[in-house]
Amino acid sequence: MSFVRIKKIKGNEYAYTVENRWKGKGSRQKVIGYLGRVHRVAEAKELNFFEFFEVDDKEAYLKKVQKEELTSNIVRLELVKHGFTGEKVLQHNGLTVDLGALQVRQGKRKAAIAMHDGFLADTTLRGLVGFKEIGSQAELSVKLAKAFVEAGIKVDEELFVAVYEKVTGK
Repeated sequence: MSFVRIKKIKGNEYAYTVENRWKGKGSRQKVIGYLGRVHRVAEAKELNFFEFFEVDDKEAYLKKVQKEELTSNIVRLELVKHGFTGEKVLQHNGLTVDLGALQVRQGKRKAAIAMHDGFLADTTLRGLVGFKEIGSQAELSVKLAKAFVEAGIKVDEELFVAVYEKVTGK
């Protein structure tokens, strides 16, 4: 099971995906991947998903929207709540989140945006937007919830259920 670890180097925080492995002398951490320099952004405003995207008929919208678009819109709303501006490419204080390319950057370098209890980075963004059905229904709901939390995305129950139903085809 992997998780994000923060290392402080010369006063800057950097995020890495690590995995614990048991060796003869006990548990050792293995770095799986580099996420980028950590940037902390404060939540600036409270917004309602359906009002923000000017959705009049919730049921019709949730029925017709594709999973990737719905998930990208949930991510976009969370970023706007944290002061980002834009539609497919969102920017704030030198940070860029490209929802089409599924990249998080500061200039040309990888970045990890600390929000809530997680970090929005290339791998967590791809893992959330490209989430696939693997495992039992009970495992699937936990894995999907974990993908939202790891990416630092707060999602309300109604939208989570809608994404879950899109993933499972129910």
